[in-house]
Amino acid sequence: MNQLKRRLMNLAYHLPRAVLANWYYGFPARKLSVTAVTGTDGKTTTVWGLHHLCQIAGSQSAMISTVKTVWPGHQADTGLHVTTPDEWQMQLWLSQMVAAGADSLVLEVSSHGIDQHRIWGVKPEVAVLTNIARDHLDYHANWHDYRQTKAKLFVHVPRIVINPKAVKDWSWWQDWLARFNPQAKIMTYGLQPEADVSAQEIEYTDQGISFTLVQQDFQRRIRLPLYGQHNLLNALAVVAAGRQWRIRWPVIVKALRTYPAIPGRWQILKLPGNRRVVVDFAHTPQGIQAILGSIHQHFPQQAEELITVLGSASQRDAGKRPDMGYQAMTKSRYVIVTEDDSRNEPRETIMQQIAQGCLRAGGQMVTRKQLLAHESSGFVLMPDRRQAIKLALQAQAAGSLVALLGKGHEQSLAVKGQEIPWSDFRVAKQLADKIYN
Repeated sequence: MNQLKRRLMNLAYHLPRAVLANWYYGFPARKLSVTAVTGTDGKTTTVWGLHHLCQIAGSQSAMISTVKTVWPGHQADTGLHVTTPDEWQMQLWLSQMVAAGADSLVLEVSSHGIDQHRIWGVKPEVAVLTNIARDHLDYHANWHDYRQTKAKLFVHVPRIVINPKAVKDWSWWQDWLARFNPQAKIMTYGLQPEADVSAQEIEYTDQGISFTLVQQDFQRRIRLPLYGQHNLLNALAVVAAGRQWRIRWPVIVKALRTYPAIPGRWQILKLPGNRRVVVDFAHTPQGIQAILGSIHQHFPQQAEELITVLGSASQRDAGKRPDMGYQAMTKSRYVIVTEDDSRNEPRETIMQQIAQGCLRAGGQMVTRKQLLAHESSGFVLMPDRRQAIKLALQAQAAGSLVALLGKGHEQSLAVKGQEIPWSDFRVAKQLADKIYN
């Protein structure tokens, strides 16, 4: 994107719209206690967990997330391919939340939302940074610009939650926060014992995660109904944010043990013969590494024959595509490369870029027949996503796993200016019903 044009658009168009929308709706965010969550991955799972925690704590909580927007007695689709809604939609929803009696808000914030002033007038009292790695370099000028944009969220926030081990250039963040927000109360979380909130004695099973939650003198054994180390970290972010809000331990423990399932995030479809299909939104190299790594953690034997289906969206950071293929191939027996929101870019071009990473990981291109016969590991190029999922299900051996990555909760495929109704979970279930019935 032309960076000068981007900055002019943000200052001359988005900022005035945000100011006007706040004025028109009476600055509704001032009536809400706001927790904001940003990061490259993990935002949605953290937001849902925090919303759940606030509800158990007795708050009339509202939530704006990539999957959906919720407030007392109401819910709405956040929008196609949207994390943080535009300025007018944001203020309309906030005003409706206040009118419905909401007293708190958990808000998922993207770098686009920060840069385009969509959250202008919303002042979080607690802000969470889940992690940060390469993403959206189709929009941002470079890595520094992306990081700097994320950092703007934390300028005037009194309480901050952060995982130092999941943040590139932690020393840069320390210097930045010391310069621009020296009064902030920072609470760290992670798997390292020195973190303010940590997880110790971790066990990954086919039922979820068991661990000992530790903060200072407090210790409690927790069984978390989520999968993957990345989701354990998201849950710890919820704990740290809850402690920043001074929520009592019994409430936090109850929230962890009843953590809600999220559509399109480690969503499992169980099939005959002890087969499983995992649907997940992972669409970055680090996200793919996390989800496939967690599949191996929780289901080590079933993961030996893992088949991964993935593509990459157009009008996004094209430079990450080879790394996506690399991560998928290193952790899968087979990778089926297919379409994913190709928009107006030739899907074959996108697939070839992903295939470069598969080759770099030592994978070889195999035929459909070889995959079905399980003759050798490798990758297949199949442009039609429905046919790609069908092939994965047909090739899936008893007691093994298929991972469908990239679409998650989304309900459409963006192709040549059209939004075609789509759901990975629904399509997989329809195809599986035909195969096994």
